[in-house]
Amino acid sequence: MPLAALAELVTISALIPLLALLTNASIGKGASWMARLVAQIGMRTGTEPMVTAAGLFALAAILAAVLRLILSWATQRFAYGLGHDWMVEIQRRILLQPYAFHLQRNSSQIVAALAKVERLVFSVVLQLLQTASALIMSLFIVAALLMIDATSAAIAALFVASVYAAGLLAIRGRLAGNSNVIGESYERRIQTVQESLGGIRDIILDHSQAPYVEAFRSIDERFMRAAASSAFISSAPRFVIEALGLLLLVGVAIVLSERTGGLANALPVLGALALAAQRLLPLTQTLYNGWTTLAAEQAIVADVVELLTLPVAVAKESPPGPPIAFAREIRFDQVGFHYPGRAAAAVGGIDLVIPRGERIALIGRTGAGKSTLADLLMGLLEPGTGHITIDGVVLNHASVRAWQKNVAHVPQAIFLADGSIARNIAFGEPAQAIDLARVDHAASVAQLVDFIATLPEGYETMVGERGVRLSGGQRQRLGVARAVYKGASVLILDEATSALDEETEEALMGALDRLGAEGRTILIVAHRKTTIRSCDRIVRLDHGRIVETGSYEQLFGPREPRPGEST
Repeated sequence: MPLAALAELVTISALIPLLALLTNASIGKGASWMARLVAQIGMRTGTEPMVTAAGLFALAAILAAVLRLILSWATQRFAYGLGHDWMVEIQRRILLQPYAFHLQRNSSQIVAALAKVERLVFSVVLQLLQTASALIMSLFIVAALLMIDATSAAIAALFVASVYAAGLLAIRGRLAGNSNVIGESYERRIQTVQESLGGIRDIILDHSQAPYVEAFRSIDERFMRAAASSAFISSAPRFVIEALGLLLLVGVAIVLSERTGGLANALPVLGALALAAQRLLPLTQTLYNGWTTLAAEQAIVADVVELLTLPVAVAKESPPGPPIAFAREIRFDQVGFHYPGRAAAAVGGIDLVIPRGERIALIGRTGAGKSTLADLLMGLLEPGTGHITIDGVVLNHASVRAWQKNVAHVPQAIFLADGSIARNIAFGEPAQAIDLARVDHAASVAQLVDFIATLPEGYETMVGERGVRLSGGQRQRLGVARAVYKGASVLILDEATSALDEETEEALMGALDRLGAEGRTILIVAHRKTTIRSCDRIVRLDHGRIVETGSYEQLFGPREPRPGEST
């Protein structure tokens, strides 16, 4: 930046000797050093003064252009590189947040934050870098003008500064309002799009496209109006300055023409002033744009800074160690948990021992605390009271990552990436590390092999976004296959068979029986009796507390055998 600014100063100074020679005018004191330089170069090279002055001016102008080109390249590269670093850092910090953080956030806020970084880079970072460059260049150009003609330069600088200062005072309140609208609308636009696409089946079925279009139109209209208002405010003073600047230049010309030597002697100074104005006015506009843009984007800046400074536990930064040795039991001692913002505890006073290899079911009405208890067992939530131990080791920040290597989870709503069946079964593993034999075994346990065999591309068949090309039951079985592929010693199924037909559920539960016989600990959250009838123990919850526990026969009477199972 300083080099480019210095080149601008030299270019303006080099113009005065050239104009003086062209008009036979005298050179003022401010550019006498340049006149001496022209004379010395001419004496050493034997060239005419006119040729020397023209060559020096051309060289300075070319050098200034090259340096500004390099500066532009470096600025763009730095700004977008910084944006890349910010996006990666925000994504890293978000993924390292505890599960409770994600329960309290709408996903549209996270998606919008990454989009905001891109806007921040273009609208704020680049503007600030260009503002810094413009400030340095402006200072050098003003210094050159003060050397050439201090009075004229001071009048011009005072005039330009007054116009921009008046503009800033007049519009700062409007910019603050626009900032709030832009920040809020950015998230709401994305939320509206996500919700409409997430419910596209029902929207098409109910012909309710119009309300969603209207909701998006209303939000986007507010956003665009605020953005347009801020953009106009940023550009408006330029037109005033350009119009009045011409009048100012004419006035300066009249004043200078009254001096000794008349207009002829004033031409070199006027030429330098005109060139300086041509350079300085865009730079001044850039300074003003930088301030107005930062004011208009304050809400977005605050959102990005908040995500960039999310705390991350040191333990989550280091690679997880080996799994916690699990040989005897999982124990809950007076465990309780309270979701933020809710009056009643989700679970409380939980005393429960789960021996290794046991198949246990959690039952109860919706909201009884079953899924919360499962999340606590998986270490996704941390107990507010009491503690959980695995073979005597307390489950806490230090041990949770090692414990979670023992756990596989099959939720009711399976998340599927828009990739192949194999990639979704071996979810999270690099493509080159996928063990196809384990994939096939996991699919076999989940009763998926026959279905996959009917697909032309087999395990490489793409499932579509969120598994849209699969049925609900197929998605559920793929989730079970994913859990089996992990090879964990603890398998948790949270309503994992709710989308399966009776025959497929029977086959899947038979496969889970075999996994249990191999020593896996299986916890099933379910409503249907057919899902839990082969469990060793059933725990009933109500209002977050254990109210009943026992075998299937003790709670429901003799169970009916599965098809093909001996009585």
